Amino acid sequence: MASALGEPKGRQNFYFHFLLDIPAFRNCLSLLDVGCGYGDLAVFLRQSGWSGSYTGVDIVPGLVTAGREKYPGLDLRHLDIELDAINETFDWVTCIGALSGNTVEVPYLVHLRSMLEAMWAKCRCGISFNLLSPYVDYRSPVHAHPEISDVLGIVKDLSRRFVVRNDYMPFEYTVYVVRDDVIDRDISVFREHRPTFDRLCTNSGQ
Repeated sequence: MASALGEPKGRQNFYFHFLLDIPAFRNCLSLLDVGCGYGDLAVFLRQSGWSGSYTGVDIVPGLVTAGREKYPGLDLRHLDIELDAINETFDWVTCIGALSGNTVEVPYLVHLRSMLEAMWAKCRCGISFNLLSPYVDYRSPVHAHPEISDVLGIVKDLSRRFVVRNDYMPFEYTVYVVRDDVIDRDISVFREHRPTFDRLCTNSGQ
């Protein structure tokens, strides 16, 4: 199945790991997988010990149909998050690979903003997505390689708290955006990290 989506066998798990490899996801109990394909991420999560609620959506009906046949009972839906209603919200929303294609009808960055805003509207804790790096020696016209600064220009309108990870593959990167960006003004860190700040400062003897 992975090869049908253009991925070498086993490589999907590598992507899956890094798209959710952030502390903010660890306590999340529900996930929306945008561009889910067959829903293989759900299997990876179960095998990794995650027991939350998984929902996958994809704009390609054939992939959703095949996924339902492969994984009976899995919540897979044929819909477009930019156009179709999703009544629920989810702790985390991720998009793996579905934002790498270039666009024709609208500029790519307009499409990217629209997608990220739609994902953000459905998350309670945060979102993650991967993109192709602009720092490559070859570009295909069918793929988008947005400048990281342009991507962050969109991300900062969602939250001040985000991570850009470019250490696991040379030609792509992952962005994590966390909703809780409240700052503890007394010590100028994001509030969620106050316990870590206090522990480390105490242990340092300062």
